[in-house]
Amino acid sequence: DPTTALYNPATINAKMDNQLQVNYVNYLGDVNYGTASYAYTWDRRTQTFHAGVTYLDYGKFDGYDEQGNATGEFGGNEVAVSAGYAYNIPWSDFYVGANVKLISSKLENFPSLGGAVDLGLLYYDEDKAVRGALVVRNLGTQFTAYNEVYESLPLEIAAGFSNTMRTLPLRLHVTLENLQKWN
Repeated sequence: DPTTALYNPATINAKMDNQLQVNYVNYLGDVNYGTASYAYTWDRRTQTFHAGVTYLDYGKFDGYDEQGNATGEFGGNEVAVSAGYAYNIPWSDFYVGANVKLISSKLENFPSLGGAVDLGLLYYDEDKAVRGALVVRNLGTQFTAYNEVYESLPLEIAAGFSNTMRTLPLRLHVTLENLQKWN
């Protein structure tokens, strides 16, 4: 599934060659979310490229001023366009990857534009059905701010491990999130 590359770019691999994945979800309250992702393997073995887009529309809201007077409807949406690359380190079960993202956001009449990089590492032993991953998401900054207020991008560091049991049809999976806030 090439969509996994939107979350960890190291997961892009040759088995995803020439695959397109499109997802759409209509949440409650007119919130809409969608992704599209495509992967292409360059040399048929170790180098795979990825392109994707993530879209989130928050729907319409009723606006009011400080005195409670109606100001009309407003909306908000966000789009992230990404391009990524993954490389299978030769003669190993390790993959490394990176995404470059351009992020656009509009909340009411306040637009913002930013850029970020995601870095990923994946260990995948197909014979033992063992996987381990590490990802750093949203290393970047705002280029233009909402109403002259610059904010940090939501940096996240996550690690995960999964293993399929040999004698049971069961997969053990552990994910540690927000490791950047290690306590």
